[in-house]
Amino acid sequence: MELKKSNLRVLLYLVFIIALQSCADQDQSVITYSFENEIHHFNNQEILLEIDNKMKIIPSYKTKNTILSVVVDDSLPNDYLFIEGNPISDFNVTKKELTEVNTEFGTGKRLKLYGEYKGLVNHKSLAIQKVLTIELYEDFPNSVITYVAYTNSSKTPITIDKLVETQYTLNRKLVNPSKKNYDFALFQGCGVDWGLDYAHIEMTPTYAATNFMGVEVASRDPSGGGIPLLDLWGKEMGMSIAHISKKPEFVSMPIKTLKNGNIQYAIEEAHSAQNGTIVLDSEDTYTTIKNAVTVHNLDYFDALRRYAEFLNAQGIKTFKKTPDDVPDTYWKTWGYELDFKVKDIYAKVPEFKELGIEMVVLDDGWFSNYGDWEPSTDKHKFPEGRKDLIAFVNNMHKEDLKVGVWWCPLSVEPDTEVAKANPDWLMLQKNGEPYIMEEPTSYYLCPDYQPVLEFWEQQVEKIYVTFDLDFIYNDWANLIEVPPCYNPKHKHKSPLSPYWNMPEQFKIIYDKAQSIKPGCAVEMCECGRPHDPYKMPFYNITNASDATSKKQVREKLKVEKALNGSSVYFNPGYILPHREEGWNYDPCEIDECVAMGGYFETYYTEISPEKKEEWKKWLKIYREEEIYKGEYLNLYDIANDYPEFHVTKKENTLYYFAPGPFKGKVTLRGLKGSTTYTIKDLGTDKTIATIDGSVANVNISTENDIYLKVTPLTK
Repeated sequence: MELKKSNLRVLLYLVFIIALQSCADQDQSVITYSFENEIHHFNNQEILLEIDNKMKIIPSYKTKNTILSVVVDDSLPNDYLFIEGNPISDFNVTKKELTEVNTEFGTGKRLKLYGEYKGLVNHKSLAIQKVLTIELYEDFPNSVITYVAYTNSSKTPITIDKLVETQYTLNRKLVNPSKKNYDFALFQGCGVDWGLDYAHIEMTPTYAATNFMGVEVASRDPSGGGIPLLDLWGKEMGMSIAHISKKPEFVSMPIKTLKNGNIQYAIEEAHSAQNGTIVLDSEDTYTTIKNAVTVHNLDYFDALRRYAEFLNAQGIKTFKKTPDDVPDTYWKTWGYELDFKVKDIYAKVPEFKELGIEMVVLDDGWFSNYGDWEPSTDKHKFPEGRKDLIAFVNNMHKEDLKVGVWWCPLSVEPDTEVAKANPDWLMLQKNGEPYIMEEPTSYYLCPDYQPVLEFWEQQVEKIYVTFDLDFIYNDWANLIEVPPCYNPKHKHKSPLSPYWNMPEQFKIIYDKAQSIKPGCAVEMCECGRPHDPYKMPFYNITNASDATSKKQVREKLKVEKALNGSSVYFNPGYILPHREEGWNYDPCEIDECVAMGGYFETYYTEISPEKKEEWKKWLKIYREEEIYKGEYLNLYDIANDYPEFHVTKKENTLYYFAPGPFKGKVTLRGLKGSTTYTIKDLGTDKTIATIDGSVANVNISTENDIYLKVTPLTK
């Protein structure tokens, strides 16, 4: 029955769109509105909305050839609220307003639907007005923005337990009857735990996740934070939901497979004791956060890119370019973990020069403790403290090697001078005790307390001026977000102020670094989790954040290029000459790194002569081709295309990388039909074929990965 209703709806919609075309031509706008048969039709170039008088929105995706929708027309509206444990969802539209708007998102149209609810809740009379705002913009042709204002029209106060927003139920059968209802791939942006897949999860009959975006407890490996976006897609189409607030939000993004096999996802504002309850006095109004729905083709890349465009339009500049002065390779001490010796670094300098490595980074263990950030006086490191570190940096500079350091600015150990002198800087729990993290035992410095921000500025100046270092690597899982702070001396407007304002900490660090050494490199790793987009403007090298498989490396390549833009360097994982048994991250090999457009970083301790020759070969290709500086093209679906190609464009040349082995015919997307191309194996420089771009088919047979260099023939 559900499938028949959907097919009928699409058929009627096609007729309706044809009828609307002449009106749209007269209007000169790509955004149209009409009201027929008790349905509001609000359409953009690629997203079509049907809205009933209960404020239920059914989005459809308009492709070149058809109109598709995976959304089930169920009973609940997309936005409703809970009061004293009771869902309040029955709002009937009483009025509508349509206006043209020009906002930070550009030119568009805004539809407001007004509705009222009157009834009894726990024997109390209740009256609430709901205003659903729906916005379409010409520059965002496949997305819709929605938000709701609730006004208490009752004579007495009401307490809102929870707000449900942008809730949709999806069924893959609606676009492909041969599939199961839940046959979707999922992008799940919440930072659930270290090392888990999040970019590509195959849905199951029992899948469920709460996806709480906040952090409630201190931990070395906390859960929370990440990218506030869920995307479900199949070969036919995809649909994402996301909040597009200007700051991180203390919300959940639950997703689950229902008993009938359909998938339901939503955004929920559940105002716990930490976040404060929402109490509306008579005639008071509460407005939800802004949310966006995007329909798209292929995998999650377009949904993430559109989400990033929403943020960038609001001044959150995730798109960036890695400065030209950033070294094109670097080596870290992490191969020795915490126990590196300075003499071993000096011994490697000739090898660094042979390989062309341009920067040395002192990883975790270069300092005396978390908090004071002074050089370790261990006899194998810097026994005379600052003097020895400054001498080491000076010596590396004489060898034309830049030097950087690892840093975890939030952490401070209890016995440090900083912690003892400034106990008021710490984040406190409700009971007045500091939050404590383990390994090592340390406290949180509050990122929303001015003296702490000033302290971090001083540390940046110490790093770049006093020590004359060239690079900061911000690292550790506790960088994802912070828990609520109840320190009364901080005078927070809300316990969540540090959570909301945490990106400001990294802005201060980044801006100070750039003011001292313009164009210097800054990198961040929120270990094993999705990177927070609100911090993305404040570093210029991104990475795969401890990928635990080659599959994760490729998935995170697409994530980071979608959110940060194609002009940022992506580190796919530290390249090593060999793998130790049981090693569970940094799985990328040098040929994969170069061919996919990765940025080269390593922390090897030993390398055989044979492996060194292989590295020299691929590092030569790396520098000659500079694929890592190219533009990533979203031409293939990571879940539904085989082989799984990743394509980078640099000037007129296209580079195709896919994991092998593979034997068969492949179609190279992105070629121009009027052009003849030469296809070479990137590793051997041997010509494989010459093809016409209008056909773009080539036979491949390899036991290894596929890496192709495709260049137009010059006439």
